[in-house]
Amino acid sequence: MSPIYEGKRQKVRNTRVIATDLRVIATDLRVIATDLGVIATDLGVIATDLIFIEKSYNCPSFS
Repeated sequence: MSPIYEGKRQKVRNTRVIATDLRVIATDLRVIATDLGVIATDLGVIATDLIFIEKSYNCPSFS
């Protein structure tokens, strides 16, 4: 095969590798977004618990 053809094949391979890497990064970002959603939910639960404690024990406001 000619060197030009081999060079084009290598570029195609590199492009495919980059595309795969970008898909992996996108998946990682989705996982991070899900984790941040879980953290936000946990913080909401904690805030609700603090409000409940404040009302139950007649504590001064936390805010």
